[in-house]
Amino acid sequence: MKLTEFSAVDFRNLQQVRFQPGPRFNIIEGHNGAGKTNILEGIFLLSSLKTFRPGTNRDLVRFNTEGAEVRAVIEHQDTSRVLRMSITAKGRKVWVDGKQVRAAAAALGQLTVVLFAPEDLALTKGSPSGRRRFLDRATYHRWPASLDSLKRYEATLKQRNALLKTDGSNALLDIFDEQLADAAVNLSTWRMRYLDLYRPIFAETVGMVTDNELVADVLHTRSKTADTVDGWIDIYRKSRVQDRARRTTSYGPHVDDLNFTLDGRSAKIYASQGQHRALVLATKIAEIRLLQRELGYSPVLLLDDVSSELDARRNAQLSSYLKSDEFGGQVFLTTTDRAWLDFDSDSNCFTIQSGELNGH
Repeated sequence: MKLTEFSAVDFRNLQQVRFQPGPRFNIIEGHNGAGKTNILEGIFLLSSLKTFRPGTNRDLVRFNTEGAEVRAVIEHQDTSRVLRMSITAKGRKVWVDGKQVRAAAAALGQLTVVLFAPEDLALTKGSPSGRRRFLDRATYHRWPASLDSLKRYEATLKQRNALLKTDGSNALLDIFDEQLADAAVNLSTWRMRYLDLYRPIFAETVGMVTDNELVADVLHTRSKTADTVDGWIDIYRKSRVQDRARRTTSYGPHVDDLNFTLDGRSAKIYASQGQHRALVLATKIAEIRLLQRELGYSPVLLLDDVSSELDARRNAQLSSYLKSDEFGGQVFLTTTDRAWLDFDSDSNCFTIQSGELNGH
């Protein structure tokens, strides 16, 4: 899978950008704030219909303009597809090969990406929300249909919490308990389906990254859980007094966590800084390897200034993997200084300044 063309109009600070990336390494160099990450965000948006950065639709549109557009041409298995998204303050619209799609499922899966951003470096020792975000992104990149389950759970949870904040009646809460229970079962099923595939690949990849010095695992941890809708309804009913006092839903997939372990002990507590870097690198390589095994091709990799955050050893390992025949996919890398990178062969270089991109 390759992007053969990408363009953006009035997206973030990109007034008008259009370029033809190469099939392997595409280096986008520029100072902080120049717009490097905006290009990766545009690609990610076409893949996921979601952004990986906070903000509203209005934030995606360049200042003093009414709307933005991102567009990409994707080639995969001798087939070419054109993805286009328009964005205004009121919402987003998506086209595939010139035809507007009404259901997200028709656009999802056309472009498969893996994102490696600086915030991912805190994955194994940071907040549970970051680990849930990692798991959900990885899951819907493997199975785009799971994104609907995630959105439905988030929307229903928001409604139930709003009801708790306004002291809604028990009769209304009964209705939302049933809806949230159904959404919780669906979302949890997708997550566990992904982890069942991911765990052995992750353990294998940690061995590869550390020359078998470390034995690692990743476990799904939950304060309370159920396998059925009735089981979740029972949990919500029993925790209703507590939920009313807290004015929020205490249990569910939104408070789940992932526990990365080293030799059976929590990495968050016991891992050294170097071990954390090794684990994070392994999480991303394992995500790529899972997609390769499941889909039969390499995803497009988006690396957002990660080279400046990794140490020399992990940078060398990442470069070696990406240049190997095992990966062989297309990569977009942002950096403030190309001297930090080791991708001289098979690379296309672009410089961005104040939202304007030039190739060289």
